[in-house]
Amino acid sequence: MQRPTPSPATDAGFLYGRKEYKVGVLEKLIQRSPDDPKLTEEQKLVQNAAIVAEKELLAMQRITQIFVVRCVGFFLFSVALFNVLAFFEASTTQERVPCALSIVVNLVAAMHYRTIAWIRMDSSLTLTLSAYATDATRYGEWLVTLVFLVRKVYFYINLVPFEARREFFLSVETAVATAVLMIGLGALARLGTDEMWDWRASAAVNDNNGRLGMCLFFGVIPFLGSLACMILLLVDMTNASYPMEDAILFRSFFLVWIVYPVVALLSAVSRQPWLAINGRPPTGATMLKDLAYGLADAWTKGVFGLWTAHAVFGMGLFGSTAAPYA
Repeated sequence: MQRPTPSPATDAGFLYGRKEYKVGVLEKLIQRSPDDPKLTEEQKLVQNAAIVAEKELLAMQRITQIFVVRCVGFFLFSVALFNVLAFFEASTTQERVPCALSIVVNLVAAMHYRTIAWIRMDSSLTLTLSAYATDATRYGEWLVTLVFLVRKVYFYINLVPFEARREFFLSVETAVATAVLMIGLGALARLGTDEMWDWRASAAVNDNNGRLGMCLFFGVIPFLGSLACMILLLVDMTNASYPMEDAILFRSFFLVWIVYPVVALLSAVSRQPWLAINGRPPTGATMLKDLAYGLADAWTKGVFGLWTAHAVFGMGLFGSTAAPYA
């Protein structure tokens, strides 16, 4: 049976097999007015099909991103439910406290992924606004969950029957405050200057409007300050957990945090040359951020929560148990 001829107005398949229309040619056609008298009838058909194809690709990307964030969100929600069951099964404070902290962390994280899915579904938002709204949601969630996540890490560390080796923080509250400061500075660097995207334009106009200084004082410096706070936390947590058995898995739950500033930095750096060449943000960057941040959250919050709940039921995870000094 012969395949029906696709409609050029509604089906991007009209472009199939037309090798003479390369990507560069199609991009130029899209930019031309449909009323341009120099366009032939075939070029108008190709132009319509190219516009439809571009919209379809953007829609497919949104759908894929929604799939990613929903998978992570459902996983975190299921971990929270598992910890609810573990909380009622637990018989000691040593078991109940980390379960309770896991419930809060994973429920808030799951709610934030639900919000991100709503943002991705909103086709009225431009790519830039969608990415900005998504990252604003992320930093809001991190600001809340890090309070409980840091406390959970130090709860396990403080189970040690002898004095833990501390480098910087003499109390858990000081470490929590440092984590809050870390997220606050990171949010300022990301949201205050929108990833410092216009620093090249600022330099080109001799910084007449002060935008270059804005990017420096509200972008670069806060980012470096946030990174310094993270280093202090990671060094202190690593050294304080040295007497723990099976410490490799436990330490991975907070050492993976380094993924977050690396992804943020790569996103900001890659945005500069892409904008200079194409005049718009890279379309694949938000997908990679969703995937990288999703995997990091799934490990640092979800798998950490599984590790906690498994111990209540007398099970280990990856050969390790949440009874670090037993």
